[in-house]
Amino acid sequence: MGVEGLKIADAGLAATHTLWALSLLLDGQRYVLKPVVPPLFAIAHLLITLLLLTGHKTHGHLLATPLLTYYWFFVKPFEPIAEPQTVGILGVTLALLVKESGKTRAGLWRPILRLGVAYPLVEWGLDAFRNPVHFKAYLSVNTITSRIIPAWGLDYAVFTLGVYELVLAGLIVSGVLEKTPAAIAASTFLAFIAVAGYPLAFPQNIALAAAATLHPSPPLEKHRCVNHGYIHRLQIFWGWSLGPACTCTVVFRRWVTGFTSRM
Repeated sequence: MGVEGLKIADAGLAATHTLWALSLLLDGQRYVLKPVVPPLFAIAHLLITLLLLTGHKTHGHLLATPLLTYYWFFVKPFEPIAEPQTVGILGVTLALLVKESGKTRAGLWRPILRLGVAYPLVEWGLDAFRNPVHFKAYLSVNTITSRIIPAWGLDYAVFTLGVYELVLAGLIVSGVLEKTPAAIAASTFLAFIAVAGYPLAFPQNIALAAAATLHPSPPLEKHRCVNHGYIHRLQIFWGWSLGPACTCTVVFRRWVTGFTSRM
């Protein structure tokens, strides 16, 4: 993975932070509960963008990490800073932070990156099975999908979408057929932008699509890794255990959100 790949990932993150800032400034009424002071958070996003674009990437990722963690637990879903992409972007940010630190084993950042890219797909896939009524209702009124999917095919469409997202997430994290799932994931995130638009997919899917381009591992780096076989088996284990793990994470996050809302 070359310098150009990192530039693409950082550019994707910078674009997302910039557009989030504009959303906070120009569409503040959409944020019903939190962030409490949208302009303050907009300044934080613009500062992150400035750090990323001026070469202070480590500082930018360090500033973004607590901000994204706050969004994960305390910002109402389906606002412009939307779940679950925020969790995925947090994973991507942590992966790049680990890579830039240079104090960890080479290649450790890759599983973290894969988890970040795959997480939104897992939560979407699980939601398609947990709450198919919501998905069918959305597909039936969406400008694009309502013209493509007939009413009788909504059940099949939701089921297929759920399976597609979960299988793709498993392939991404496991590292099986590396380049193909990465390209499909990037295309999927961009397609969701075209279909769902703002605020459900835009601008957060920009960062995820850019991060997906970092997924493939160059052959030379594989050969330099002495324990590549062990790491590869570990990635496969992570890939196919990702669904239960993310389910627990989603349940815990929703419990925390419900608990704090009653305070």
